[in-house]
Amino acid sequence: MGSTATRELRLAALNRLGGKCSISGCEWTHPDVLEIDHIKPVGDGKLRISNRFTYLIILKMTHPEDEYQLLCACHHNLKTVRDLEDILEFRAQTRGVNDLQSSNKGSRSIDCQL
Repeated sequence: MGSTATRELRLAALNRLGGKCSISGCEWTHPDVLEIDHIKPVGDGKLRISNRFTYLIILKMTHPEDEYQLLCACHHNLKTVRDLEDILEFRAQTRGVNDLQSSNKGSRSIDCQL
């Protein structure tokens, strides 16, 4: 994962965000499984900033939990897919295409077992 300094910054940022998955009932706490998530999606994934810069931002923020949350890899992947589905649905609706089938989304509940 890069330098020792970057690993230390990452651990400090994870601790600042609570050190465990934010999904109620999820017990994941191991740093190798935790991922930092923007609570509000930041677009279509084309804009990228370095992880190191993200860690520094989190450590300097007064209330990083207002913009970021920790999710285990499982919950982060599910949230990302759903965020992209919502973005695509919104774009289709704003273009006048309203025939998207909501049944393709499946269940909105998330279960990520240890």
